[in-house]
Amino acid sequence: MADYGFVMPYVAQRAALHSTGDGQTVRPERLVYQFNVQQEKRRIADEFRSHGCEICGRQHSMRGMHAHHVGLKRESISVMVGSIRYTVEDVLEELEQCISLCGGCHGDVH
Repeated sequence: MADYGFVMPYVAQRAALHSTGDGQTVRPERLVYQFNVQQEKRRIADEFRSHGCEICGRQHSMRGMHAHHVGLKRESISVMVGSIRYTVEDVLEELEQCISLCGGCHGDVH
């Protein structure tokens, strides 16, 4: 079996939770791929929020920054990042329709 480094405890835990009906478990390689895709989606979202608020210009913590949809909203960014149904490309397409706002300005906009 290949050496997956730091993600192996994660993979072992997920494989135990995701067994098929016939006793087979999900391949560890697939879980590592899903883990890497989710990490990449999270990195992209964090990079988007790191630019500061487009209204007041202040830089807040990552938790204080929001992605405000100015175009058609398909899904919230946090749901897209956390779900395996959405690809990295889906997240990038959704972020193209968003602006980065702090929590205060986002509340004022709504």
